[in-house]
Amino acid sequence: VAAGKGEINRMFERDAEKSPFDQPMRALALTYVKGMADVVCTNDPITGQGSNTASKGAAIYLKRILERGNKPFDAAWMQETFDQFWGYAQWVTRWTNSLLVPPEPQILQLMGAASQIPRLASKISNGFNNPPDYTPWWFDAKEAEKMINGMPAAAV
Repeated sequence: VAAGKGEINRMFERDAEKSPFDQPMRALALTYVKGMADVVCTNDPITGQGSNTASKGAAIYLKRILERGNKPFDAAWMQETFDQFWGYAQWVTRWTNSLLVPPEPQILQLMGAASQIPRLASKISNGFNNPPDYTPWWFDAKEAEKMINGMPAAAV
C-alpha cells in the first residue's frame, strides 16, 4: 500500500539530524526500521498465537500507515504504533505464559467450571481469537470467582 504512494522511499531517506553521513548505504545504518510479528513479540506455540498476533499487528500497522498520510514515518510514530500493538500483544504473552507453568488455582477452577457451564467454556475457547478478553478473570482469583458465579450452570 505505502509503496504505491511513494512513502516506502521516505522510510529509507537519511535523517540529517541523526546521521552525518552523505552516502546512502552508510546512512541506512542509522535509518529507523519498524519491526513486526515475531521480531518484536515471540510467544511459545502452546496457544497458537504466532500467526494470530502477527496478523493483528499487521492490521494495526496498516491502519496507522493509512492514517499517517504524507507525514514522515519517524521514531515517535513507530513507538506509538508499537505501543498500540503492545496494548494487544502484552495480553497474548501473559496468557501464553500462564499456560507454560503449573496452573494457578483460579485457572483450574475456571477449567473445571467450564466443563459444567457451556457459556464459560465458549468464553474460554473464544478467547483464543482475542486474548485480552481473558483479563482480568484469568489472572485474578477473585475475578475468576465472579466470572464463574456470574454464569448460569448447565441444565441437568
